[in-house]
Amino acid sequence: MSLISFLKTILRSLNVSKKSEFVSIVVFLREPILFTEQTLRDIGSSALKRELQPEANEFVVSAGEGNRRLSYISLQNMLIHVHYFPTCYYQPANLKSLLAKEKDMRIQKVLQEHTAWLSFDLCNGHKSDKKLFYQRFCSVIATMFLDNCLGVLPTEKAGICPCDGNFREALLSGDPVRALQQWDRVPIAEDGNVKLEDAMDEARNRWPQFQAAFLKRTSEQTFLVKAIFRDIPGESGEWMWILVDAMDDGFIQGKLSNDPVNVATVKNGDQVRIPVTEIGDWIYKDGRKFIGGFTEKVMRG
Repeated sequence: MSLISFLKTILRSLNVSKKSEFVSIVVFLREPILFTEQTLRDIGSSALKRELQPEANEFVVSAGEGNRRLSYISLQNMLIHVHYFPTCYYQPANLKSLLAKEKDMRIQKVLQEHTAWLSFDLCNGHKSDKKLFYQRFCSVIATMFLDNCLGVLPTEKAGICPCDGNFREALLSGDPVRALQQWDRVPIAEDGNVKLEDAMDEARNRWPQFQAAFLKRTSEQTFLVKAIFRDIPGESGEWMWILVDAMDDGFIQGKLSNDPVNVATVKNGDQVRIPVTEIGDWIYKDGRKFIGGFTEKVMRG
């Protein structure tokens, strides 16, 4: 029996419909990997957290080379088509267009720096299989590819989910697709964005409101400000959030609450002290209501 005939037999046995929902997750890799049949076995074992059992319809199929390579993993009633290419995921023209439109530093980093990609496609995409598929293969990413992963692209949601400080925790959660959407956005500090400039002007004009609320704060309240950080004065910077501990003499003191993308002089959790003039946004919670977050509203559309 030929490989194609063999796969058709598998698909029929799994009752795959042509109308099945397409469910997939793409992994953007910083460096190419050695992709072999053993890699497929390791992925399958990682997904199940044990060795594959052929008698339970658990096995791998791999044939061909390069762009013609066919790679499948059968996990009981779940058939996974695995793609691997040591190239950029996007065509050059599409990549150029995406980079021109993208305003977040983390996503730009994924687009610019990935040199290879891997994807897992659920061939028998029934709704009942979808949640388990994402749990299993996000766990595979966390276990086998985390150090080499720049971000992922689930078909369940529009847009790339870049790697940040909570990436591993999100991948291993009970609902990884939802958790992956909660990444820390780092807008590019650009000139000429009228909406962002207006939002920052509003934050600065209403700064006395933040100061007054902070002075009357309770122990349950959290106050954050967004400030720009640069390794070298005058170069492009990153806007990041600071958990405020104190304010004095025109300065804010607190703990950095973001993972920097390119800035190397600070890291998440560092104590920082910055002038109020560097602040571009602020936010705090008053009862059940959030006050501020002006630039966040613009960034999230």
